[in-house]
Amino acid sequence: MKPLKNYVTVILLLSLTTLMNSQPQALAKADNYLANLTAFARLYGYVRYFHPSDEAAQMDWDKFVVYGAYHASKAASPEILTEILLYLFRPIAPTLNIYKTDQTSDQQADLYMAEGTPSDPSAFRVVCWQHIGLGLDPNNTIYKSIRAGREPWERPMQLFNAKLNAPTVIVKDLGLGLSCSLPLSLYADEHITYPDVPADLLEKFKGDIQRRSPSRISVGNVHVRYAGVIITWNILQHFYPNFDKVNVDWNHVLQDTLKEVSDQLNESEFLHSLQRMLVPLQDGHADVYHPIVSQNAGFQFALDWIENRVVVTVSADSAILPGDQLLTVDRVDARKIMTTEEKLISGSPQWKRKKVFKNFNYGPKGSCAQLTFKRKGKTFSLTMSRTNTAQLKEFHRPAVKKLEHNIYYIDMESLDIDQFHAQAPQLAQADGYIFDVRGYAAFEKRDVLTYLIDEIIKSPTWNVPRILFPDQQAIEYTDQHWQLKPRQPRFKGKAVFLIDNNTISASETFASIARHYKIGTLIGSPSAGMNGNSQSFSLPGEYRVIFTGMRIKNHDGSRFFGDGVLPDIPLERTISGLEQGKDQLLEAAIKHLKSN
Repeated sequence: MKPLKNYVTVILLLSLTTLMNSQPQALAKADNYLANLTAFARLYGYVRYFHPSDEAAQMDWDKFVVYGAYHASKAASPEILTEILLYLFRPIAPTLNIYKTDQTSDQQADLYMAEGTPSDPSAFRVVCWQHIGLGLDPNNTIYKSIRAGREPWERPMQLFNAKLNAPTVIVKDLGLGLSCSLPLSLYADEHITYPDVPADLLEKFKGDIQRRSPSRISVGNVHVRYAGVIITWNILQHFYPNFDKVNVDWNHVLQDTLKEVSDQLNESEFLHSLQRMLVPLQDGHADVYHPIVSQNAGFQFALDWIENRVVVTVSADSAILPGDQLLTVDRVDARKIMTTEEKLISGSPQWKRKKVFKNFNYGPKGSCAQLTFKRKGKTFSLTMSRTNTAQLKEFHRPAVKKLEHNIYYIDMESLDIDQFHAQAPQLAQADGYIFDVRGYAAFEKRDVLTYLIDEIIKSPTWNVPRILFPDQQAIEYTDQHWQLKPRQPRFKGKAVFLIDNNTISASETFASIARHYKIGTLIGSPSAGMNGNSQSFSLPGEYRVIFTGMRIKNHDGSRFFGDGVLPDIPLERTISGLEQGKDQLLEAAIKHLKSN
């Protein structure tokens, strides 16, 4: 083991010396900084999520990425970049090799075999990363990541049966005529992963990062912005499960976003860049959050896209009425604002159109704007303040309400499932049920369906990725579902389910089961088209990114992503109905139940 330690130490010191000597000549951002950052980004992802060394497990990765982006962006040539990358990654991946792409990968694998294999492999255990999705939250029961075979040493865990043998080495193109070879599995004993890095060298390297890191992590620092983009790109590159359903050049998105954030100065601009980065994923869960968002507010009314117009659906200001058309805000066409803001939203077309109005033209709390409306052919203008931060509810009804003709209305969003169970004997006597799923119905509310079935039914299929390799290679997916059993008393009345583009995630599970098993009639418009458990990760500077971590298929195996749950009876709202204060979908549901 000692000869390898000496070899690693020499290489690292040479890399450090070359790096320090070269940097004074390249204090400014290099002309090829985008290619440099791209190479660094790719290598960071391979080491961070797939190289199972003990040294990597000790790293403060947020500070590392900021530190690494600073140095990589300034490399004046591929040769200098090579030395910088070796300096950055060899302390945590000592058998990493970076070489000119025209050299053969076989030579690099042979080099690893010589460096990374102990004299007596039988005395060691093989460790590698196993991912079910990406397990960043230890409390998450669905998405998990472990170094299989390493933790805990006495009774090592693994998430699934497939593992990597040693040695398993990947060879990857980094760009700029450079490639890398990196082991994805390592030998380990109780004390080290082999080969280990001398403790004093590792501590020196970690100390360098600590001393050179900014005292305050702020996106005013361009390298903090680069780090946020690099982390986001890599997590999605390796763990987003729906790339096969979207037409996107994700490598191009990385370079475009790095270039875009290179000249920004404030938190809001960076937030928008990250949001734009997520748009090509078409993931309805995908979004970026930051405390600055809480400083904004909207107007005292809600909007929707009806009859190809921006229309008020509910108002807390008596001067504005449902059915009023919003024409302009500060002389800017409301339709232009809508399409501009949709460019920051990921998801299906129908979900983007719904979500854009949830935070339409938000601005600093208390700020004012001149708005122009149209009502029954006449235009009028008002100056209004942005003071509203709540989602205004259009109709105020009890969660369970008895309507005419012994029909019950059930609002799935506000329903208390325990109270529903208590009311079940009374509800069982009804002639009809209208389940309003035009909102978020939490997971436990699926039990409502158990009163409407005579045999065991299943959920849609959930495909959670099992990952051993980077870049979405050789991924296996689990086929999971859950069941619902019939419950007494059996509800005998007919059922209608109201859906629209605000029906998303768990609500879509509810609606898709109802449709597949023909439990009732679905009335409205297509749902959002994004289901499956989301997961999140944090970025330097208090940003948090959310995305969907699994695939969902319809019961028959057909595509769900983006299409959503389709209604049996399509129905769109009208401006006339809004002006009359009607819930047109509810009225259609009552009419359907009466006539059937």
